[in-house]
Amino acid sequence: MGIHILISILRDEKDKVELIAPVLETLVNCIQPLSNKQDANKGGDVGYINSEQVIRVPESIDLILGLLKEEDFYIKYNATLLLSILLRYNTGRLQESVLSCPMGVVCILDLLAEQNAVRNEALNLLQLLSSGHAEIQKICAFEGCFVHLLEILEEEGGLQGGATVKQCLDLTNGLVRENRSNQIYLRESSLLPKFVELLKGVKDASFNKQRTKNALSALETIAILSTPCTCQTEQARQGDTLELISNQNAMGKLGLLEVLSDLSLAYDAPSVSVLQAAALQALSFLLFNNPLWQKHFLGMRVEAEPHRFMDALRSCLEVSLYSRDEAIAYASNLLAHAVLYNASMLGAECLSSIVPLLIPQQMPKGETSSGFSLLEIFCSSWGTQNLQSVSTAALLLGYFVEALDHSEDILAFVTDDSQECESGRVIHFAFSHLAELGDTDEENASALHILYFLLNLCAHCTAAVDSILSNGEHPLLLFDLMYAHRQGKLDSIEGMVYRMSATLLGTILVESTNVTFAGNNSAWQPGALIDLLLSRIGIYRFFRGWANLVNDFRVQPPLLCSLFAESNKFRLTQPIVSGLYLDHAKAGRLGESLGKCKELVLSTLSTPQALMHSASMAVKGTTTTSTDGSDPTGGRSTIEQELSILRSRNASLAKELADMAASPTGDSLEVGISHSKYKGLLDNKVELEISLERIRTENEDWKARFEEGQVQLEELQVSLQHAHSEAERVKQELLQLSNTHHSLEQQNQSLRESISSLQKTRSTLHDSNSAGVAENEIQRKIEEATNAAVAAVQEEHDEALNDLLVCLGQSERGVQILSEKLRELGLDSDLLISEATEEEE
Repeated sequence: MGIHILISILRDEKDKVELIAPVLETLVNCIQPLSNKQDANKGGDVGYINSEQVIRVPESIDLILGLLKEEDFYIKYNATLLLSILLRYNTGRLQESVLSCPMGVVCILDLLAEQNAVRNEALNLLQLLSSGHAEIQKICAFEGCFVHLLEILEEEGGLQGGATVKQCLDLTNGLVRENRSNQIYLRESSLLPKFVELLKGVKDASFNKQRTKNALSALETIAILSTPCTCQTEQARQGDTLELISNQNAMGKLGLLEVLSDLSLAYDAPSVSVLQAAALQALSFLLFNNPLWQKHFLGMRVEAEPHRFMDALRSCLEVSLYSRDEAIAYASNLLAHAVLYNASMLGAECLSSIVPLLIPQQMPKGETSSGFSLLEIFCSSWGTQNLQSVSTAALLLGYFVEALDHSEDILAFVTDDSQECESGRVIHFAFSHLAELGDTDEENASALHILYFLLNLCAHCTAAVDSILSNGEHPLLLFDLMYAHRQGKLDSIEGMVYRMSATLLGTILVESTNVTFAGNNSAWQPGALIDLLLSRIGIYRFFRGWANLVNDFRVQPPLLCSLFAESNKFRLTQPIVSGLYLDHAKAGRLGESLGKCKELVLSTLSTPQALMHSASMAVKGTTTTSTDGSDPTGGRSTIEQELSILRSRNASLAKELADMAASPTGDSLEVGISHSKYKGLLDNKVELEISLERIRTENEDWKARFEEGQVQLEELQVSLQHAHSEAERVKQELLQLSNTHHSLEQQNQSLRESISSLQKTRSTLHDSNSAGVAENEIQRKIEEATNAAVAAVQEEHDEALNDLLVCLGQSERGVQILSEKLRELGLDSDLLISEATEEEE
């Protein structure tokens, strides 16, 4: 009841200022957390209980928000403090209550113009109120919160101010974190240049603990603006990428690259290691996946030593290799990753400045090299280089191979002191370094970098896989590394070493299908690797490690600014190391390779190749006889031996499947599980695959026969069409001869008529005898003319008839041959001709 009475006083006596302030102070004391833990344990959390009663009173939050408009200092201060405490107890409910109150957020923003105590408490209140609530964040931004914060920063002296500066920067970070609309508002207004100006004064400042925190918060603002937001859909991710690039471009045009480079790579940079590491990370975020600023950085030069300028990339690599501070070395690795990411798109001019730093170049006579090469550093012994330099060189070489390949040049590299000239010396050095590593976090991180380098080499060059398999010790060392770390937790560096080595082995398995096995590497064919994998690691555990590594390649590196705010001590953890390998495209390719490896392992574990080959030979032997008299199904003892091995392997695989069904996490089981069912299923699978292969071979043989018959039938159809065409031609010739015969008959009739006319003429001449021509002479001439005409017609008729007889003979022979062929195929020629005749009619 006491809480209700106090709230009723605030409602009914709000005009009495001298009464309102004590009531608010009493409410604050009622909901304050107890400082004595023993008292808190005895009576429960009294502050939380009282705060729930305050919230449940209708319109209580509206009353408190209304009091923020009062002129009295104590009323404003206690009302602000009361809201802050209530927000700590029940953030979600208070956020909705303030959001539902008209002008509730605006009332709180107006407090930023008040006196220091009220203003500072209002900063705390706004930070709690806007935490994780996008709508309140937007209201704060568009109601001028950024403007108020910049005014406070200027009043407090910028980054060299006190705790209030950090409050302002933390509130700024809270308003823009995971909120692209506020980032756009900040970017497109005139406020962003003022934030960048704050960082320009960092280099010349003197730092104490508070100023370092202020600078870290300012760098966190830059990092937040340069990192992607968490998006659920692909369309949202694409839009977020465009806004991210716009943020990077806007800050880059303000000269932020030069500012951050001076803070991190110059010799006169602040001597605060956490500040230098945070600046390096912010610079890497600004460059990542942005070709414009990647090119700009490659063209920059920094003063790494007094009066000694060098390329910014080389300065970054030297910091990575030789810095004794782990945080600085880690952040410089992130920067190198950002510069080399998708470097193949930067053009030949930029690449010409990258390659010499990684692979030693042959210099003309009289000229000396720069004396700096990552490949030479990696291929050195522990005595000449420390652990960090060698492992960092491996990581940077992995970035280089992933971005630009050049794997053949790397494999062809031979050290000056090497007596052997064979390629693959880099592979030898990599496994030598792995063999010398221990089991500390630092050494495990070094093993990760070397494995990452080997993974990229094997993914880009089959010769690297051949080089690994040609040495019998290398695969065994990889298995030993997996076995030693197989129990590592998912979120530990040991677990990540297991996942990286499992992925490397899987990549070797997939690429080994393109390797010609001969000589030294013939023992490490895919079947041998899979057998060893099944016996020592387990198929399920192996594939689970690979799948988890795909997720490791999607981990965004944590903000160093936030880590240093919690603890000044930098410690290697799995999320931190995973951030070095961020590459969504690489994760996609690893996922595809994982699918190929699963198919390869399943095929190898379940298919006896010798038996399949014998089954194929047996099917062919049913239709053909071997020329040398040998048995095509010979070698049964080899087949039976392989089948026996396959069934014994199925026993182990059955145990794997049973464990997977009972324990999806892959942990060891306390209760035994019967595997006979899985064993029977796998044995049945083998028999079914053998039968299926035999059926498939028989099917292919019959298919070949059918295709051969189809070809012969097509040839006969062509011959039939040719004969039909020939018959049609003979028919046309017969028709032509018939027409000719008819024409000759007409000519004969005309000759007969002429003869008759001549005979009549002779009779007339005989009767008249006027010309005195002898009758015998006339008769002779008539007979000569008649005989000549008849002979000409008979000759033409005989010639046409002979041609017809020749054509008929040829057609008859063709029809006879075609009929014989059709009878051989079991077809009736008379029936085909009758059908063709019917179709023509």
